[in-house]
Amino acid sequence: MLCSYNISNPDGLLMDVTPHARVDIAFQCLNASTGKVMSTGTQLRFVEQKHVGITATTYSATNEALPTAKLLTSFKNPCKGKQIPVVTGYSMPVWWLSVETSSSSVCVSNPEASLGCKTL
Repeated sequence: MLCSYNISNPDGLLMDVTPHARVDIAFQCLNASTGKVMSTGTQLRFVEQKHVGITATTYSATNEALPTAKLLTSFKNPCKGKQIPVVTGYSMPVWWLSVETSSSSVCVSNPEASLGCKTL
């Protein structure tokens, strides 16, 4: 997931900037011996990239790569039995950017995200 933003900080306040995204991961469950698709599903994951201690008067990113969302399989296989999960695609329906200083915080998001953020 790539993200771009431009933040004005005219007073050079110490701030933390964190782009976040909700990622939906589509996957198929394959039969381990035949490779046949037995079922499909989606899994919701969240990713973020935190930047701390920023004092720049202008802080921006263009196509910043957020960490890759991973299918959660370590605690519970999303497929039945010994079926193998295979990721088939990703979508990012919701993103938001939070900016925090010692005295305040602000959050901006895409219009579809009802996160209590200011919408762009």
